[in-house]
Amino acid sequence: MATSQAVIHNTESKDYDAFTKLVSTAKSMCEVCGDEGCTSVMATAVPFFKEISLVSFSCEGCGNRNAEVSFCGELPECGVRMECKVAECAHLNRIVVKSEYASIRIPELDLEIPARTQKGSMNSIEGMLSKMVAGLQEGQATRKDSDPQSYAKINDFIALAQSFATGAKLPFTLILDDPSGNSCIQNPYAPAEDPFNSVCRYARTREQLLEIGYNPEPITEKQEDDKSEDKGGESITAQGVDFSKPLTEKESEELAVIDIPCYACGEMGKNKMCVCQVPHFNNLITMCFECDKCGYKSTEVKSGGGLAEKGKRFSLAVKTPNDLARELYKADTCVICVPELGLEMETAAMGSFYTTLEGLLDKMYCSMKISNPFGSSQSPQGKKFAEFLDKLKGVRLMLPV
Repeated sequence: MATSQAVIHNTESKDYDAFTKLVSTAKSMCEVCGDEGCTSVMATAVPFFKEISLVSFSCEGCGNRNAEVSFCGELPECGVRMECKVAECAHLNRIVVKSEYASIRIPELDLEIPARTQKGSMNSIEGMLSKMVAGLQEGQATRKDSDPQSYAKINDFIALAQSFATGAKLPFTLILDDPSGNSCIQNPYAPAEDPFNSVCRYARTREQLLEIGYNPEPITEKQEDDKSEDKGGESITAQGVDFSKPLTEKESEELAVIDIPCYACGEMGKNKMCVCQVPHFNNLITMCFECDKCGYKSTEVKSGGGLAEKGKRFSLAVKTPNDLARELYKADTCVICVPELGLEMETAAMGSFYTTLEGLLDKMYCSMKISNPFGSSQSPQGKKFAEFLDKLKGVRLMLPV
């Protein structure tokens, strides 16, 4: 990519209309012919995903063109591995956002594209395969004379890849593994679960953190002080104990503290636990984890005691705003249904937590909005998903469904 002096500012602006119009152009030298070309940089927001920067270069002298996608904002908490089964021609239209740290595998092609061998990109599965085929075809004329054996093997590979790209030979599996967590495969079935794409999020290793350019070493005392000042009065409390501060001697006797590996960096951190009694219900175990190495924090609520003899099913008719203030505990094994919206969230969705009904609706809205990055209103699926989110938001505001 040719370099340029153009700089994009205000990439974290909440005004997305102004954000997407922020385009900068600059003259820069072409890497191929040395003539002057033009580099364009645009910061944009992918709906329900994150802010990205699009960089493109074009040279009128030799016709050289290239493009690149880079990611703005914070690093996601976990790496991501997606395994998408392309079973029909319509699946070839799925959009894939791939960072430069992502690796791609197609077992049926015996193909693997390692991380950092390609720049960040956004393309359909068909376009990604077609681009790979075009790249292989460029050197075939030279190989035909210099290395006929390799020429024949690559020709067979190109024919097989083209049959996948056109949908003539299906199904096949696309495996995308990105330790940076900045890659995504479109879910055309949103807000429903994608039956053809499995997503697994994992804790990064020390080597992966170094590979993506982050320091896995312990933060310094000065960095910890700065961090505390930035977060202001943020605290995590349960049973009258502030879990975000060091424990007193008395509190240490009442709490259990266990050293476990950090979910983000893999180093050992402190997991603090206490038992809270909810009147007329049960004991809940509140767990708060904090890593002194990378600063990662998380909270979780689990049900105490043994397994109940029978399962429970609650049906609540929400008729007044006061009903939204009802407190509830949602376990990992809980299924949530809203028949008026045609919504059903399976077990393990969003984890376990103790909140109000209003807080539950907010969590559901945010979870679906974040986990469906391609819910754009420009496509039929995007319009359908946007309408669904509006209805869910309306339920939260007690509007008629």
